[in-house]
Amino acid sequence: KFGALAYTVQQLYQRHNELEKELRLTHQSLEKSQHDVDRAYAILQSKQHQQLLQVDTASVSQRALMPVDLQAALDTYYLAFEDAHRGPSDVIQAGLNDYEVIVQQLPAVDAPALDLGCGRGEWLLWLQERGITATGVDGNPVMVEHCQQRGLAVIHADLLSHLQSLPSHSQRLVTSFHVIEHLPFDVLFVMLREIHRVLVPGGWMILETPNPENVLVGSHTFYHDFSHRSPITPSSIEFLGQYQGFVNTQILRRNPYPKSARVVGSDALTERVNGHLCGPQDFALIAQTPVAS
Repeated sequence: KFGALAYTVQQLYQRHNELEKELRLTHQSLEKSQHDVDRAYAILQSKQHQQLLQVDTASVSQRALMPVDLQAALDTYYLAFEDAHRGPSDVIQAGLNDYEVIVQQLPAVDAPALDLGCGRGEWLLWLQERGITATGVDGNPVMVEHCQQRGLAVIHADLLSHLQSLPSHSQRLVTSFHVIEHLPFDVLFVMLREIHRVLVPGGWMILETPNPENVLVGSHTFYHDFSHRSPITPSSIEFLGQYQGFVNTQILRRNPYPKSARVVGSDALTERVNGHLCGPQDFALIAQTPVAS
C-alpha cells in the first residue's frame, strides 16, 4: 500500500510539473499576444492621430482663409438684404417723421448726434435735412462706403469700442435703428451705460427694434435676418434704460401692417386679432438723461 501511495504521489508531482510548464508557456504566449495587440493599437493610434492632425491642419487653413472672403461676402449680402427686405431708402426716410417731436426737444448745446449702426444712412440724411450735425458708425465696410458716397460722415468701427472712445457729455442725441436685436445682452448692457455717459444732460436716446408684440413679427419676419439673436420686448428694454439711469422713458410703436392685411370685420374679437397680427411692426425706446439741476 505504501509503495502504491508513493507511486501515486510521484505521478501527481510529475503531473504538477507538466501543468506548471504548460501554464508558463501559456503565460508567455499570452504576454506575446498582449505585446502584439499593444503594438498594433499603438500603430493604429498613431495613424489616427496623424489623420486628425491632417484634418485639423486643413480646417485651420480653411478658417484662416474664410474670414476675409466670407466677411466681405456677408457685408455685401447684408446691403442687398436691406434693399430687399427693409425697403427703399426714401420710404424708410419718410417714415422717420415719427421722431420729429423728439428731435425738436434736443438740448440747445454745441454737440453733435451719433447714429450707431447707421446702415444705408437714412437717419443721417433725415437729420442732415434738419440741419443737425451727425456722425454714423457701422461695422460693415460696404455700408460705410455706401454712406460716404452719399456725402455722409460715417466711420467704420466697432460700435461699442467707438462709444467707449468718446468723451463724456459729448453728444446731444444717440440713436440706433435695428441694431440692438443683433447684440448679446452683456454688450447691450454696456452699450446703454456708455450712451448715458456720452450724452449731455437732457440729451436723448432712440433705440428702434422689431416689435415682438406683433405675432407675425415675433414668430416669423424677425427671423428673415440670420444675424438676429432674439426679439427684445418693450418692457425689457425700457426697464434696462431706467436701470442705466435714463428718465422720461417712453415706448413709441410704429409701422403697422397696411390696412389691406387686416382681417375684415369690426367686432371686438376681429379687432383683437388684427391688433396682434397687423399692429406696429417696430417700436422704439425713447429716453433722456437727467437734466442738470
